[in-house]
Amino acid sequence: MRTHNSYLVNLASVERLSGNVLLVGPREVPVHCSHRQKVLRQLQLR
Repeated sequence: MRTHNSYLVNLASVERLSGNVLLVGPREVPVHCSHRQKVLRQLQLR
């Protein structure tokens, strides 16, 4: 799923959401405000 213009993330790899940042393993991936609602919906469906 696209979380930011520069980032695609496999949501199965997401460990948690902290503010506007997804923690994916050792990396912090920003979530742009325009993608936030879609990301939250997809994470709740897992």
